[in-house]
Amino acid sequence: MKIDPVEFILNLDNYIDKNFYFVSGNENSLMEKIKDIIIAKFKNNLNYSINKKNSYDHNNISSAGLFQKNELFIISEIGSFDEKSLDTLKDRGSVYVFIIPNSPKNNIFKRKIMNKQNCYLLDCYSLNKEAKSKIINQYCNINNIKFEKDIYWFLLDSLDDKYLFLENELNKVFLLGKKLNSIASIKTTLAKNISEGEKIFFNILSKSSYIIDL
Repeated sequence: MKIDPVEFILNLDNYIDKNFYFVSGNENSLMEKIKDIIIAKFKNNLNYSINKKNSYDHNNISSAGLFQKNELFIISEIGSFDEKSLDTLKDRGSVYVFIIPNSPKNNIFKRKIMNKQNCYLLDCYSLNKEAKSKIINQYCNINNIKFEKDIYWFLLDSLDDKYLFLENELNKVFLLGKKLNSIASIKTTLAKNISEGEKIFFNILSKSSYIIDL
């Protein structure tokens, strides 16, 4: 089942009912965010152990899941996983999270499982205005802040379309609290945010590593 990655982040508790999560796309920081919150939820709240695998191997992972319940596998390549695995592994008590960037092989696989009801597919791409608006609205609700229309639209237009940088920008903006009352104050805060050079460095670095130490 394909779902909106931003909706998943904002309402995570509604989406912990599956054994399989396929996180794909080309927006690395959004993929990392989803991976991190899944790990945190299952590890800290549901007492799952974490097992990282570079590639799915049916014999290796099946035998591991058979003897240990409440195990979360973080897997960076599909390997020998196929449609049949969705049925054979669904009652093992383990959860499988695949971090699979776009590729011809992965895209074919995604089309096959897109409408399957026992898994979630999250395609991660640069944030559009609708996605940014959902995130801003949640920040406003959490912080009990309501913007004037001109400030709201200025903030929406100014935010980065990469999740990591957008989140960083919003965290800084909302630290202003009651001072969050003018375009000038937001403009000043965003001007002090992460540099373009740092963004380029992150994009290069993140392409080489999707699985990081826990």
